[in-house]
Amino acid sequence: MKKLLALVLVMVLALTTLTACSVDEIKGKVTDTFDGVKKTVGGWFGIEFPDEGENNEGENNEVVYDVTAAKNYLFQLYKDESKETPNNYTRVKQVFINRVAHPVTWTTDSELITITETEDGYNIVFNEKTDVAIPYTLTATISINGVTETLSFERVVPKYEMLTYAQYLEKQTGDSVTIQGIVTLVRAKSAGNSRNQLFIQDLNGDGGYYIYYTNEDHVEKDGLKVGMTVSVTGIKEIYGKTHEIKEAVVKIIDDSITTINPTDITSIYAAASSSKDATLLDKLGMLVTIQGVVIGDQDLAEKSQYLYFELNGVESYLRVYHTDIGVGIMTEEEEAQIFADHLAHRDYTATITGVVDVYSDAIYISPVGPTPFVFGSKVE
Repeated sequence: MKKLLALVLVMVLALTTLTACSVDEIKGKVTDTFDGVKKTVGGWFGIEFPDEGENNEGENNEVVYDVTAAKNYLFQLYKDESKETPNNYTRVKQVFINRVAHPVTWTTDSELITITETEDGYNIVFNEKTDVAIPYTLTATISINGVTETLSFERVVPKYEMLTYAQYLEKQTGDSVTIQGIVTLVRAKSAGNSRNQLFIQDLNGDGGYYIYYTNEDHVEKDGLKVGMTVSVTGIKEIYGKTHEIKEAVVKIIDDSITTINPTDITSIYAAASSSKDATLLDKLGMLVTIQGVVIGDQDLAEKSQYLYFELNGVESYLRVYHTDIGVGIMTEEEEAQIFADHLAHRDYTATITGVVDVYSDAIYISPVGPTPFVFGSKVE
């Protein structure tokens, strides 16, 4: 039963890397157009589940290879990546088609790119702080029993440039970005969070950065903490109205702890028409305070745990959910006390402090400590 559950989990995770599902994909297949020809290729990490009565052996029980299907699976695996590669990265050394391993080798046309085979794959290495852009072609070759297929990807190592906040906002989806700032909130799988995420405030306080996920758990690997100064290099994505960085590599510039004073955004919040206003989304990742809010209801559904507040008719909430609470911020007892205090102060004024987070292009507040609210008087 454990093996069956593990296999099901792998299949579910693998589906997230592919395009929208079709009926064929339920059988472990993906249909796509490549080189002008509509082909069916292996899905679910290249594993095709044969129809009843089929197997992956020939007439004399020899192993059957499908080099073209392996090529097309590689295409599916990497076709949606950004052409810009600001960070060193890895590539697979084999794919499975009909449960048969098809070895892959990688080469490049640039002397400035080094490719090294490892036990788990290939490392693609270059100078990440290059003074000039390095265009290159990365080629995969699958050659078995005299049948050879190649697949090339045009890539470029971008010129290294530390961006200002204004320059960061101008970048578009797929562009490489490098920024630096002070960590305001950390989420890490090693601490029980659902993903490795960072929230960073610009060194000049001009705005914040939302690192949707990092390639490594930097709390576990580097001891990353709130208040440290870091640089982040990754790929920009604009999801709806939200600016974020994915495939991020984080480097600690200064491991001393800098205390950030919260930015008062009361006037900005009060002037907004909704929690989706661009003036509020610009504060994503920043440590802020909002004065004079009025405490509202609670939504303590299993995956909600929203503690509402409003100011001048604009409603938002503090979210205290165990998989999203930053590393080392509070104990379970302190978490329960926040719920109790909020409930006891319905219709009271308060000052709220926390980091601006976002869901569905609307801001909310994530706590940075066990006392996010300072309560005032009851509104009559």
